[in-house]
Amino acid sequence: MSLLRGLVLGLGTVLLAGGAVAAAVGAPPPSVIAPISMGLLILLGTLLERRRYKQILDTPPTGLGWALTGERFTDEASGDIVAVYCEARTGERRYVRVGRAA
Repeated sequence: MSLLRGLVLGLGTVLLAGGAVAAAVGAPPPSVIAPISMGLLILLGTLLERRRYKQILDTPPTGLGWALTGERFTDEASGDIVAVYCEARTGERRYVRVGRAA
């Protein structure tokens, strides 16, 4: 886990805990709702963000409808050159490793 990700998760946890403490001591609703909702948004956004980014496959997808889009990019994390395939009917995209950047 990166330092930034850990700090953001920590901030979300502190906000969530602060809202819970405010609720326990009988604070007015805005003082409870604001930190709890912000804490939940930060935690869920950070934890679910990883699901948004697709994994890079080693082999192209098989089956009808998959076509190479012509898009290519270099994955910054691995340095691999990645090609993009798209399934026209659903719009689903798959990312396939095709080589290493020079």
